[in-house]
Amino acid sequence: MKKLCFFSFVLFTVISAKAQSLEDIGKTMDKRQYAAAKVAIDKYIADPKNASSAEAWYYKGRIYNSLSRDTTVPKADAFNYKQTAFEAFKKNQQLDKLDLRMKTEFYKSYLDLYLGFYDLGAQNFNLKNYTAAYNAFSKSQEMENYILSKNYLYEEIKLNKLDTALVMNIAASALQGSDTTNAVLNYRRITDAGITGSDYERVYEYLSRYYLDKADKTNADVMLTKSKAAYPKNNFWNALEVEQLSKSGDKKSLFARYDDLYSKDPRNFANSYNYAVEMYNSLWANENKTPDITMFSKLTTVLKSAIEVDETMDATMLLNNHLYNVAADYSTKAALIKEVKTTKPDELKKKKELNASSISYMNQLIPYGEKMVKFFSSKPSLTTKQKINYKQVAGFLSDAYRIKGDVKKSAEYDKIIDGIKF
Repeated sequence: MKKLCFFSFVLFTVISAKAQSLEDIGKTMDKRQYAAAKVAIDKYIADPKNASSAEAWYYKGRIYNSLSRDTTVPKADAFNYKQTAFEAFKKNQQLDKLDLRMKTEFYKSYLDLYLGFYDLGAQNFNLKNYTAAYNAFSKSQEMENYILSKNYLYEEIKLNKLDTALVMNIAASALQGSDTTNAVLNYRRITDAGITGSDYERVYEYLSRYYLDKADKTNADVMLTKSKAAYPKNNFWNALEVEQLSKSGDKKSLFARYDDLYSKDPRNFANSYNYAVEMYNSLWANENKTPDITMFSKLTTVLKSAIEVDETMDATMLLNNHLYNVAADYSTKAALIKEVKTTKPDELKKKKELNASSISYMNQLIPYGEKMVKFFSSKPSLTTKQKINYKQVAGFLSDAYRIKGDVKKSAEYDKIIDGIKF
């Protein structure tokens, strides 16, 4: 949070002749003895005959505001002092029909309070006191709105009806303080006004996810439409849509959406990999489900696209698992056809074709499996998950070479398996 500096003002020293005690209070202020001045001004105004003194209320505002800037004053007290100062300045204007004090100082006391609350909000935010930060930033917003409603203008700064930096600070404080309602209300001020740019992209992301998670279709559709228009290159919107389709269980619509995304940008790793994961789970996560053979080649194609732009090796490992499962599926089906005297020629032909398909997929697996072995063997140390994957892919390769009749190569991978310790 950025800390703002204050404007400094010169106090009036010309005091009404009828207000001798105010003159004494003024001298106390001149000495910067604000705590003593606070006691004196409160006592002065408590006297019924002084309660309608516009001058006294102006002094109270100045004293309380000055005291709020004392670094030794607790921040909670500083907040209350600023709030009291605001009310005192307004009371002064109510009583002073000519508005002499505030006009002479060009209403800068209000500007000072706006900046003061802003600064206090920043201090509290940096201290992780998010509720106090939210309250202070909100008061700064209140001060700004008051200034704008009065049409007060300042040479030092131009205030705007939509102070985006302040609104973002209010929302961030609310969000950090687990006040989701006020975070959303303030973020909506940004999006409803059509404010865009790199500084606000996360706001659109947050609101889009918020409404989708709340199953608020109306607001979710509005936010996604705005978000896509403002940030068309951000993959987040597509990820949200497919996430919701995945949760719905509508695989047909989900795969149709992924197909559309993949056809438009096959080199988008996030889309391709997530699509592959969904297909993989659909094929292999349910042991009682017969795999959809038509999806075998589609998943292989999508994973190969992901591998081209993969920096994690996750897609390569998933492709190894998939190819091995396909090979095993064909091998299992072939094994179910027994070669006995009663076996029909077309069944024997089918068995031969299934075994050939199994070997074909094992052959496809080998370069990707060896790529993974090279990756794992180059690491100085491996996590438990990496060791599991290393052992698994080495097993794939051992089986592949054994099926090919290369016993020596198969034994090399068996040795790797034995050397992996947990």
